[in-house]
Amino acid sequence: PKLADLDLPSSVVFDENDVWYFSDQANQIIRYVENGVINTIAGVPKTAGYADGPGAAAMFNGSVSQSAPPTSRIDYADGYLYVADSGNHVIRRFAVGTWAPAGELTGHTNTVLSGAFSPDGSTVYTGSDETVIAWDRRANRKRDEWKRDGRVLHLAVSADGRTLFETTPA
Repeated sequence: PKLADLDLPSSVVFDENDVWYFSDQANQIIRYVENGVINTIAGVPKTAGYADGPGAAAMFNGSVSQSAPPTSRIDYADGYLYVADSGNHVIRRFAVGTWAPAGELTGHTNTVLSGAFSPDGSTVYTGSDETVIAWDRRANRKRDEWKRDGRVLHLAVSADGRTLFETTPA
């Protein structure tokens, strides 16, 4: 079998079946590993851009610098893979299994750097340069937005869902 040529793999998440998904960031590809085999979900190797679609019809725009922080963040909830298409300032959603595009969360004006889910999965929080947005995951729409004094590098939600933690550079 052909081996995958990985370039800056980052942002790993697992589903309930122990399938793991990750961003092959500098390749501009989203991949998954099942039964020890690396598969491609979406993207065109070494080709940055924006296109919505399944498989090679999709294009992403993540940072390709080897010293760059992970910018093609991914997460998983209820049968959907959420991908921060950072350079295009959008969160894209794919249906796991068919890999069909299943909507986008738009509203950031800068690179999307972080993301987190509420404990009940109803809200997705995303952070970028100077903005945190709360999204209603089921309705696929913006719920709230807060301005910050810097890049929001990491987000986390408390177990009770009442507190949103964020980190920004000093």
